[in-house]
Amino acid sequence: MRRWKRLVAVGAGLALAGCAELAPLRLPPPSIIEGLEPGAEKEGLIGRYGPPEAIRQGPEGEILIYRRVVATHKSPNRFYGQLGQDRLEQAELLFLYLDEAGRLVRWEAREDRS
Repeated sequence: MRRWKRLVAVGAGLALAGCAELAPLRLPPPSIIEGLEPGAEKEGLIGRYGPPEAIRQGPEGEILIYRRVVATHKSPNRFYGQLGQDRLEQAELLFLYLDEAGRLVRWEAREDRS
C-alpha cells in the first residue's frame, strides 16, 4: 500500500510538470511585427524572418513579403474520401517596405485570405 502511494505521488508530480510545459501552447503567438523599428537594415530583417517568400519592387524600393502560418485545422469530416489530405490554414502576411538604401521605411501585416 505504501508503494502505491509513492507511485501516485510521482505520477501526480510528473503530470503537473507536463501541464506546466504545455501551458505556453495556450497563449496566442507573438505578433509578427513585434519589435520592428523604422530604419532596420535588410540583412537584419532577413536574419530575423529568414528568406522572404517573394520580393517585389515598389515605388520606394524593394518590398519583402513573408507568410506565417498561425494555425492549422483538420476537420474530422475531411478524414474520409478525397478530402483526406485537405487542411485549413490560418496565416498572416507581412510586407516590409524598404527604401533604395535597403532600410525599413514602413510595414504592413494582414490576414492571408488565399
